[in-house]
Amino acid sequence: MSRKVTAVTSPQQLWERLLRNAPMFILDVRNRDEFERWRVEGPHSVPTLNIPYFELLDLEGEEDVAEAVMRGVKAQLMAQLPADRPILAVCAEGNTSGYVAEGLRRLGFDAANLEGGMAAWGDFYFWRPVEESERFSLYQMVRPARGCLSHVLVSEHRAAVFDPARHIGIYQIGRASCRERV
Repeated sequence: MSRKVTAVTSPQQLWERLLRNAPMFILDVRNRDEFERWRVEGPHSVPTLNIPYFELLDLEGEEDVAEAVMRGVKAQLMAQLPADRPILAVCAEGNTSGYVAEGLRRLGFDAANLEGGMAAWGDFYFWRPVEESERFSLYQMVRPARGCLSHVLVSEHRAAVFDPARHIGIYQIGRASCRERV
């Protein structure tokens, strides 16, 4: 099975697209039960289709998986996929959706793979300044995939975290970047 380099979208880029309400279509290739429990969502709705990866493949023995995806898409999905907007292929860890994105690209679609898949999306945090002054800075820490929000108050090279998220290491990373501003 050969694998070509595909276009990727990072969780940061996905979040920025969701915030801008940029046109996008999501093809989620995880199992239906995983998709029903949790999916990519944002402040604006995004058209999304869930078809498990193994249902999409049209395998004919040992071959290029992207070719098998192309046959499966032609047989099952061509009428359901938009040609007027980018398609983001999503899976659990960003591996199988890479094959799907490659197959879609070979068919002429503007397709990318979510880098790291839903695991990376779930661990993504976004720092947003609320107030920055000489005396203090206040930041929001947003975890879009889980709807979590906390605040960090920085003053005199000290920080206080309000309603912290469970990944506390992210505050050390953010604090280092905030330190440069204060």
